[in-house]
Amino acid sequence: MTQAAPPAASLNTSLDTTAGTWAAVVMGGSAAQDNAFWQLFIRPARSTRWRLVTPPGTADNGGLVLVGGSGSALVTGFRPSQDLTFTPLIQTGNGGQAWSSLDPLDAALASTPDALAVNPAGGQLLALLTGGTVQASAPALPPGTRWPARRPWPPRQPASAAD
Repeated sequence: MTQAAPPAASLNTSLDTTAGTWAAVVMGGSAAQDNAFWQLFIRPARSTRWRLVTPPGTADNGGLVLVGGSGSALVTGFRPSQDLTFTPLIQTGNGGQAWSSLDPLDAALASTPDALAVNPAGGQLLALLTGGTVQASAPALPPGTRWPARRPWPPRQPASAAD
């Protein structure tokens, strides 16, 4: 008797920052397959209404991965789909009113809601990639910063002389 594989983690997710509550939601339903698209909403702090704030100009068929930075900052990773082989990263610091691009990852972000993490004190991003490796950015990741080469996680320990 073979067991069915566990269901994949959903990228539908929400996140709280000082700017408000963010929600990433797939649109188009399960029948849409490659034509599904993702929308990003925010319910600003002290508000009862949701606003559509999906960053413009980037294909989001592969899903959105959110990570909150310090204060009201939010970084959104756009998972590659179809023929894309890299991961665009876009950030906002004002509740989605304006967005700015960060240098993309040169690989596909893993399909899990926690594939991005940030150190709020220094701004360093960690990205979990589809192959299981983790890539870390330079602190603060200003535009123009290049991501270093991919490294396996956990780091491999050097072989000892006794081995």
